[in-house]
Amino acid sequence: MRWARGDRAAPVARWAVLPALLLLALGLPWASAQSGAWTVQTVALRDLRQADTVVAQLRNLGFDAYDEFGMSDGKQFVRVRVGCYTDRAAAQAAATALAKHVTEQAVPTELSVGAKPDRCILEDVGFLKPAAWKRVEAANGLPTFRVRIAGRSADVVFDGAGWRVFQDGAARPVTAAVTGSASFVVAHPGGVPWVAEEVASGTRLLCPGTLIGHAGQAAIVERAGEVVACSFAPRPSRLAAGKSP
Repeated sequence: MRWARGDRAAPVARWAVLPALLLLALGLPWASAQSGAWTVQTVALRDLRQADTVVAQLRNLGFDAYDEFGMSDGKQFVRVRVGCYTDRAAAQAAATALAKHVTEQAVPTELSVGAKPDRCILEDVGFLKPAAWKRVEAANGLPTFRVRIAGRSADVVFDGAGWRVFQDGAARPVTAAVTGSASFVVAHPGGVPWVAEEVASGTRLLCPGTLIGHAGQAAIVERAGEVVACSFAPRPSRLAAGKSP
């Protein structure tokens, strides 16, 4: 089924062979990204006190760090992990920004049932960056990007609830889909840019990258080959304590 102009974009598959916007420009849908609940493991230690020290250091930087017990080869370890992510690609982006910069190692791994984080980070990919793209000013103030692929142009707009795509000549949205707005700032733990949300107790690191806009509760972030909307979301109820995955 072809997309109508102004349709809300489906999730981008980050492993797509062709840029998502090329498929979009041709009016074709693309596959959805792998979903689930993920975290980033940084280290596994035998000493609980050492693990608690690492957790405290990461929390002081703004990371949602926690520890949990695990077994390996009949021995008990304390794992130090960071965050909850709604897909593996988001966890991998965080792990890449952590490893060798903030922590020695960082590896995406599935979130355990009953793990401590009570919120997850949701990343909604707007587009994989083509050679020609730029931020443009929109009358409604929504983050709007003009992209051009294979001689065809489109505007990609984040309305606070999701991405919308408008080919040349299509009408633009007038208002945001949601009300209210979070406040975001840029942080540099380990010298790597991260976007953080400002809250009453300080800042909470959200996702790696450069802040280029925001709408509603989401920050618009540029990194490597993509532009994404990052926001906090409740942890999946199936991973609450005492529930099986």
